[in-house]
Amino acid sequence: TTVPKSMHNSLMDTRAITYLGCVGQSLSFTVFISAEYSLLTVMAYDRYVAICRPLHYGTLLDSRACVKMAAAAWTSGFLNAVLHPGNTFSLPLCQGNVVEQFFCEIPQILKLSCSDRSYLREVWLL
Repeated sequence: TTVPKSMHNSLMDTRAITYLGCVGQSLSFTVFISAEYSLLTVMAYDRYVAICRPLHYGTLLDSRACVKMAAAAWTSGFLNAVLHPGNTFSLPLCQGNVVEQFFCEIPQILKLSCSDRSYLREVWLL
């Protein structure tokens, strides 16, 4: 999610990212990383069933169960992406809305925020 903006910035010789670009980058990064963790958990469960319950593997993990687990992984990634960056980007910004980096991170946005509740919001969300 960061490579296209990195290439654009190196070609245009800038370091800034717009607010909407930051929101999009943060949402897509959170979707992909959350879904990746969920899919790794599903893969670990698959290996557990294959090793510890080999005779029940066909009944526990049929194609319908695999589709449900993959859908749950992507759904949880999307929900996490809506909640986490949505909570962060709802804070008011005092220092402008341009981040002087090509990668938009949640802690950088929290530094731009003038709200004293930004830390509590992040702790609540996590």
